[in-house]
Amino acid sequence: MKPSRYLRRLGTYEQLAKEQELARLTEENARLAEQIKRCNRQIKASNEQLLQLKQRYTSLINELSMREKAAEQISRLALREANTVIETAKGNADLIVKEALVQAKAVFLEINRLTKETTDAKEQIQSKLLQMNGLLDSFKIPETPDLDEIIQNTKKTHDEH
Repeated sequence: MKPSRYLRRLGTYEQLAKEQELARLTEENARLAEQIKRCNRQIKASNEQLLQLKQRYTSLINELSMREKAAEQISRLALREANTVIETAKGNADLIVKEALVQAKAVFLEINRLTKETTDAKEQIQSKLLQMNGLLDSFKIPETPDLDEIIQNTKKTHDEH
């Protein structure tokens, strides 16, 4: 049996449709393959960027950890230094207070000595004043002659001569 013309045409159309569909699918396959390549490149670039970010993150974490340790160490050293300064200041203050007390005692002793000397001098001056007062009381001022009488006596004596 011989295929009919209709069947031959139908076969030709089917063959043509198959070829067109195959070309379309081949083209879509090529387009999808290119899209997959682009996506793979993007994934690769994203993975590289992710790796760089992870490395940067690890680096930052390490740097932060080192800075925290350094800050803790500096804080401990500063506290230790502050305590040393406070202890030194307390020691210096104690020395200053002791020295001030020694100087105050010396000043107090000097004031006591001066007070005793002043009291002694006052007593001596009072004693001498009493002696002088006694001398003044015993000192007798001679009576002064009458000036008119002297003048008359002088005139008399002068007239006699």
